[in-house]
Amino acid sequence: MIIDDKLPMNKTDNKTMMSDKSENEAWYPALLEKAFAKYYGNYVKINGGDYTESLRVLTGGAIVKMNVTAMNDKEIFENISKNGNDTNPMLASAFADHEGLKKDTIYYIIGALNVTQKIAKPKVVDQLIQLQNPNDKKTFYTGPWNDGDAKWTKKLKKALNLTLEEDDGMFFMPVEDFKKAFNKFTIAQQNTTTIKKTLFPVATAQTESKFYLENGKE
Repeated sequence: MIIDDKLPMNKTDNKTMMSDKSENEAWYPALLEKAFAKYYGNYVKINGGDYTESLRVLTGGAIVKMNVTAMNDKEIFENISKNGNDTNPMLASAFADHEGLKKDTIYYIIGALNVTQKIAKPKVVDQLIQLQNPNDKKTFYTGPWNDGDAKWTKKLKKALNLTLEEDDGMFFMPVEDFKKAFNKFTIAQQNTTTIKKTLFPVATAQTESKFYLENGKE
């Protein structure tokens, strides 16, 4: 795909009509958007778009579609834990508003964390999922284990080497809360894991074959 560096502009305010440069003055997001628009025909055809397809194109990895409703809490935690920490990029789109999370917003799944409450009897282990909203750092998750939750004591944060900042878009949430906001998540399979998968091809007439991996039924 070959494109030039010209972008459509609005004559009234002299600003780009689509994506603009990023916060650090980078223009590649707008140029990538232009490349996608050229590939699919025009900007109208990529309005909203498919984050799963974007993830496949940008990473080059096979796509694993994880059906949250087909897994129990342990399976959700283990799958995210195995693929977390940038090993295999993961994204999820919220299917409902929940505790500050917004429907149809795409969140980056960073990883998973076990927190053991030693003072509790019997011993309680909280399974937490770490996510980030890269586009909106002013809308916060407000449920259990949010950044301001009293459970995050100084001693615990020091033990886990964590610094919780309210303006970075990152947050933790329990697995049971994760299920209330997300009914699926997507993994770009770049590294081998031990997850059981079923491979099947999806081909379209005008594009190359695409391979998706799926657990459970949609």
